[in-house]
Amino acid sequence: MPSAKEIHYFGSDLQGLPYELDQERYHALFRGTEGKRRVGATCAMALYSNQGAEEIRREVPDAKIVMLLRDPVEMMYAFHSELVYQGMEHVKDFRKAVLLEPERKRGRGLPQNSLPPSIFLYCEMASYAEQVHRFYAHFPQEQIHVILFDDFQKDLPGVYRRLLQFLEVNPEFRPKFSTINPNKRVRSLRLRRLLSQPGPREKALARALIPWRDARQRMSAILSHWNVNFAPRSRMNLSLRRRLASQLAPDVERLSQIIKHDLSHWLSEATYQRSESRHPSEPVDFRSGPAAQRQAYHPMEERAVNSLSRQNE
Repeated sequence: MPSAKEIHYFGSDLQGLPYELDQERYHALFRGTEGKRRVGATCAMALYSNQGAEEIRREVPDAKIVMLLRDPVEMMYAFHSELVYQGMEHVKDFRKAVLLEPERKRGRGLPQNSLPPSIFLYCEMASYAEQVHRFYAHFPQEQIHVILFDDFQKDLPGVYRRLLQFLEVNPEFRPKFSTINPNKRVRSLRLRRLLSQPGPREKALARALIPWRDARQRMSAILSHWNVNFAPRSRMNLSLRRRLASQLAPDVERLSQIIKHDLSHWLSEATYQRSESRHPSEPVDFRSGPAAQRQAYHPMEERAVNSLSRQNE
């Protein structure tokens, strides 16, 4: 698997995403993998893309598709938080951002950046049924493996073992898990803009104060690190949670039929309250053997990780 995350290659209808690769650069990621039993990549936005499944089928017809799906309301909330942190979403209040969706479909109220406008349609992003259906329409059922984040939390060793069996690799392999991407906030939006998008005047001042390029880069890295605050995400308003769950209920029911798994607990207030007692943004403890390993995933990975794997001949 390439070390790069959020690679965007499949899904030509979604242009302007970070880490967007052309064919040459995408194939270059897999140089040196000759003789490997499986090779693959994560490409979460291929699920949301209208073209992703078809494009994968065309280029990698024997791909094994792995999807990791999280409670859609929790995914929306986490994804919005990540976009705010990245400076890509200017509406910091989640409720207001969701209410803007009808206007955003008309091209109004969108952030001024290069991202596809559909990325900011949170309810559509969380409507998994049609997205998953596209993959079942292009791939045989035996080439698709769906993991629910709920099961991932409850039984990491079992989920991981079943994944390895699906990929037809050694099911006894056990990696070391670590914490990645806990919820983050910036201390200063102004400082982040200054570091990520300095103007000509700021660049000239930095060169005058610190003439050495390496020293400027080290200082920028230090300031960027200081500017990140790891803090729990505030709880979602319960009435908003209820409204969103009700709105997404038909889609959840359809998804249940597609993957042949009861997902009614996603709509249960009791389930939500139990998860909130832990706090939705904190990493979850997964215990495998005597030692506890902690792991958390980027919101988009919690939504869906499409691992495109094929056997090297």
